[in-house]
Amino acid sequence: MASKVASSVKVPVIYDADTGYGNAINRRQAYRTAGADMAFPEGLLSREEIQQVCEAVPGSILYNRTGVSPNLSAVELQEIGVDLVINPGGAMRAAAQAMWDYYSAFGEEYNGQDERLKAANKGHPLADLHSIFGFGEIREFEAEFLPEEEAAKYNGAAGFQP
Repeated sequence: MASKVASSVKVPVIYDADTGYGNAINRRQAYRTAGADMAFPEGLLSREEIQQVCEAVPGSILYNRTGVSPNLSAVELQEIGVDLVINPGGAMRAAAQAMWDYYSAFGEEYNGQDERLKAANKGHPLADLHSIFGFGEIREFEAEFLPEEEAAKYNGAAGFQP
């Protein structure tokens, strides 16, 4: 399992473009020579800047759509050479809003909100977080590698039960 994961891991290198494109491009080329798989240029403020970096830098480009970044479509970004787009700020805001809404209702209803959430999540890809987080695989890994005397400490413990 570890070898499958290791062969699929990409190493992105983060560098700021706001120190000048010449410096950013030279640093990226040095990182690429050192073995980095993907460039993550930060601070790009226009379509033109993104395109310049994509044209000048060999290898894959990761683009972080932030509040100050141009809001280009996935098709536009692909056309100018971006390979991967992330938006952690947007995802964080969406998650914070969902938590706010959940806990606001939870405070008013207590058990009712939790039951509605379980029903709404039925069949959703993230409904079984234990599987998403790989708890079953962790159990298999423990069975193979955890010494018996260490594993015995957990007999009868509450927690993930497959």
